[in-house]
Amino acid sequence: MGCGDQKMRILLVSPSRVWWNSRKHIHMGLGYLAGALLAADYKDVTLFDAEVEEEPISALLARERFDVVGVSSPTRSSTKRGR
Repeated sequence: MGCGDQKMRILLVSPSRVWWNSRKHIHMGLGYLAGALLAADYKDVTLFDAEVEEEPISALLARERFDVVGVSSPTRSSTKRGR
């Protein structure tokens, strides 16, 4: 049995980035988090990938209400060692 308020509407967002391409770099963290929420019996979990969605996040947020919005923020790893 899950815990917390399973009626919450949850939105997980992967924003658009210049140096990150979600088609080349799969963002598994949001998928894992969504899976954990669903396993904890949260019923309304939405993933939004700005690289592939046809509308901007602002349009979604204006149209729908969410109780929780989580935004991913992967950081770029340095490929140059010793600097």
